[in-house]
Amino acid sequence: MSGGEALSYVHTETASQVLCNALPEDRLRVLLGVDSVVRERDAAGVKGMCRVGDDKHTVVIDLILKPVPDDFTPTEQLGGRPAQYKSDQYTSSGKVIVDVGIADTTGYRVSSKRTPVLHAEAKPGLRETVRKVLTELVPVLARQTDTMPDVDNRGELDFAQTTVDVAEFVDLPKPVQALQLCTAAKNSLNFVPVRTTDTGTCTVRQPNGRSLVLAVVGGLPNQASYTAKVLGRPAHVDESTVAVRLRDDSTLDLMIGDTDPKIAEKLVRALVQG
Repeated sequence: MSGGEALSYVHTETASQVLCNALPEDRLRVLLGVDSVVRERDAAGVKGMCRVGDDKHTVVIDLILKPVPDDFTPTEQLGGRPAQYKSDQYTSSGKVIVDVGIADTTGYRVSSKRTPVLHAEAKPGLRETVRKVLTELVPVLARQTDTMPDVDNRGELDFAQTTVDVAEFVDLPKPVQALQLCTAAKNSLNFVPVRTTDTGTCTVRQPNGRSLVLAVVGGLPNQASYTAKVLGRPAHVDESTVAVRLRDDSTLDLMIGDTDPKIAEKLVRALVQG
């Protein structure tokens, strides 16, 4: 499970999975003060959200990772991390709303698309319950679990040959995905890596001198759009790109800025079969 800086760089579907599974069910029962716990990913149709509560929906906390809010001025600590409660005047509903930095929030670049702030919301009257849950949840989320590549102030990182992690690829932090994409293109196609970014894009140069951009992106909402196949995987092909669904249990696609089937096949083989 990614944590800390690495967690702030994962895709939303991975984030919701981490938020829902970070604490064991028996511990959540104690913290929420309920007999049974329901954990719902992408709750209320919000991608990346995890909703934890009881089966009667009397005690419910919504959790999601977000970019740094413009008004984030933490005045206290929760779980050892900077936190800010929103006042009742902030929302007429009287909800409990709190933001906690689970990774570095200083010098935040909007273009990075990082989500280093845990945002929690609950019904009025649940402030103490939220405090108890976050006091145990935040240290788990903030724990640094991966060695992250250095990112410069332009959001770029130096290319380094990186072993492709087939089993965990879609759940990796975006900068690491970029390095693995470029490694796959270099090893399987002899393309030259020229740019990797913290948003997960890899740009390579082909032998003909043309550039090719690769990225992992959220897939199309309509599964019927995937009318093609690449090595048996569902694919969507348009005039200039190919999108390939890498796993059945993920809604993320490999986006390839070229429709040459040989390129797609070799990349998919490297990322799916190793």
